[in-house]
Formats: sequence, C-alpha cells, structure tokens
Amino acid sequence: MELNNVQHVCNQIEKFEFEELFTVLAKIEAVVKDRTDGVD
Repeated sequence: MELNNVQHVCNQIEKFEFEELFTVLAKIEAVVKDRTDGVD
C-alpha cells in the first residue's frame, strides 16, 4: 500500500462521524446474517 493512500483513508475516517459509521456497519451485519440464514 502506498503511504498516500493510507493518509487519504485516515483523512476520510476523521471526517466521518464514528457513531454513524457503526450504525451503518450494524445494518450491514444484520443484512448479511439474514442472507446467511436464508442460504442455510
């Protein structure tokens, strides 16, 4: 990985509100679990 890419990602993360990020991740996790249960 290039250092510039890492710095860019870090800058993007700093701009993000972490609570919003975790909310999005929780929603994604719920969808993945639903689809996984459907397959099984």
